[in-house]
Amino acid sequence: CLVPKPYKEDPSLGRWVNTQCRRRGKLDSDQITRLESIGFIWDPLDRQWEEIFAKLEQYRIEHGNCLVPNDYKEDPSIGRWVSKQ
Repeated sequence: CLVPKPYKEDPSLGRWVNTQCRRRGKLDSDQITRLESIGFIWDPLDRQWEEIFAKLEQYRIEHGNCLVPNDYKEDPSIGRWVSKQ
């Protein structure tokens, strides 16, 4: 469940989701469990990091190293990501 803050279809939902992320430490465990049960994403950047890291793991399996060229044609996002780490 990944709703952007500027969600045009329902702006109040986008604001509410953003508020929940900021209030995570103040939510009770039941609220957290309920949000997580529907796939709530607490930090989209962490999720993106994990997704590209998984691609890097696959690259290592296929190529035997993590030396991804910046201009890796099969998936340019991996090369760009590795160069910034």
